[in-house]
Amino acid sequence: MAVNERTGRDEGKAANLAQSVAEYLAHHGYRVARDVSMKGRSGANHTVDVLAEKSDEVTTYRLLVHTRSWDQSVDRDVVAGVHLMASDLGMSKAIVLGARHWPQGAETAARRLGVELWGPVEIEGRLGRLPDPETGSALASIRGLRVNVSEQSAREMANRQRRGKLGVNREEVAWIRPYWLPFLPVRVRHTREEGGRFSRSGQRTRIYVNVYEALGGQLYDQWDREPETVRITENRVRPKITSYSIVAEIEETAKRLSEARTPQQYERQDMALNAQGIPTPVSFFELTAEEEIYLPHYLALMRNKTGERILAINAATGTVSEEVGVMAMKHLGHIVDSGGA
Repeated sequence: MAVNERTGRDEGKAANLAQSVAEYLAHHGYRVARDVSMKGRSGANHTVDVLAEKSDEVTTYRLLVHTRSWDQSVDRDVVAGVHLMASDLGMSKAIVLGARHWPQGAETAARRLGVELWGPVEIEGRLGRLPDPETGSALASIRGLRVNVSEQSAREMANRQRRGKLGVNREEVAWIRPYWLPFLPVRVRHTREEGGRFSRSGQRTRIYVNVYEALGGQLYDQWDREPETVRITENRVRPKITSYSIVAEIEETAKRLSEARTPQQYERQDMALNAQGIPTPVSFFELTAEEEIYLPHYLALMRNKTGERILAINAATGTVSEEVGVMAMKHLGHIVDSGGA
């Protein structure tokens, strides 16, 4: 569909989002208008979802925001179309919103053409929660693992996990709260050359899912297949990064590994690639970023005279994760401010 076409369904579902974008830009000092019909330098007519302008004594900065494709996969054709429209209209900047992320090719095209992409993280960080792509509801359903541990059971576990001797700087449970923590699945197709001394060598391909925590981007787990999920609409912690940034970082590490000129450089990048969930040696690999998934956790603030720590209890499996506890302590301010049950 061309970027200047609009169906009735798209118009209705994009209207609230366009209004939110307009209000956000107006709050930041822009003059804004919605659904503006404009004629370009080529003589073609365009409809701009959100037009924003800001002037000073020197110049006028004009911003075009494309919202009508927000509930679809934003591919490079959409990016190229918006770029052409912005160029024809003499815009200073073009922004494309996409609630379903975008393929790597779209991100590459956007960087090359100077188009800014706002995905779920950027949209929610600026505007709040996303509308549901299927229903248009302002409260988007999201997927998460089923809660199998009650809060009372989690409190009992937290009490058993207190460190220190009774009466001698013993930890206290300052509070315990349920949170939906964000994680980023990336599907990996990994191929390597394998073969023993007495067997014929050949290519072996394995497909698995790497799961990264979405606050710092560290590898959390590896799944042979994704678990069953439930749809949730409760508050949850907003991601700070996207799975596409994870993919870009892994691909950059692989590039540096292939360009390594010394054994020290090679070893450093080899270790980094393994830490990112790509075992070496590897002949080639493909990465597919998937929608974020939320894992239920109870976070308990454990406190004694010498300090504080976060105890993380996975509410799906009933296990304690030291790794998630360290991550949660590092990003505690963001977790508390952005989400919770």
